Amino acid sequence: MPSYLLKKQDVVNFTNNPLSVSKVSYLAAYLAPEQLLARLLPAPLQLEEPIIYLEISKIKTASYAEPFTFVAFSTLASLNQLIGVYPLAAFTAGSGAEAALIVGHKNHCLPLKLAQKINFEEEKGRLKHYFNAQLIRNNHALIDFHFVTGAMNADPLTTNLNIDPIELAKQDKYLQFAIDYQLQQQKVESARLVTLKHQRIINKSENGSFNLTLHASIDDPLTELLCLKEIGAIRLEVQTETIQSQTNLVQLNPEEVTKYLITSRYDSKLYQSI
Repeated sequence: MPSYLLKKQDVVNFTNNPLSVSKVSYLAAYLAPEQLLARLLPAPLQLEEPIIYLEISKIKTASYAEPFTFVAFSTLASLNQLIGVYPLAAFTAGSGAEAALIVGHKNHCLPLKLAQKINFEEEKGRLKHYFNAQLIRNNHALIDFHFVTGAMNADPLTTNLNIDPIELAKQDKYLQFAIDYQLQQQKVESARLVTLKHQRIINKSENGSFNLTLHASIDDPLTELLCLKEIGAIRLEVQTETIQSQTNLVQLNPEEVTKYLITSRYDSKLYQSI
């Protein structure tokens, strides 16, 4: 029988290397204002390239949750010799969303919010693959996204970037920066910068082009993540993906880092004057 007192043999399995199985992801890359992205990164992180990655995924099976959908906006940052993605905003919906939110927040320090709905609509034609997505939160439609397989929006070699962001997105290993923090009542008491090491097995990838429309609400200012130029997108069929390890990097100043944490994790009622 279930119990509020967990058996010792089950404690060791508690969120042990959370595993996602049978995951379909759409990853889009676009150029964004360099000064804006640099301003949104907490020190000591440096902006590696002025790009934003938009990920829209459906996780059919997970070791830690029922099926759920996921949307995330990230930029590419660096610290010393480390290069990784830094999440700016993320959302989840579906029957497993609450569990995914708890694991994302508590175990992996990610800025996640619950969405009302994430529409995830795939259509496979005779020659092309089509995809449409919409994110709805607090009765606001925040993103409209359209993808079609084929040529990308632009040749990455013409974007004056030092890397090809689409080829980078296809790698089976990548790092993610995150902020691990502790709240004491209304104050951030301590904070540190960490990295999460992701490992995945990709069965299939398809290039394509995308169109994105961003909207904003008082709780989710997504139009700030302005798209200057679409680069391209890919559809990935991921067999498995896991977070293999978390590494502590540096301690952060709690007072300085607080302003980077709140909007992506909490709604405006928690910080606006009554």
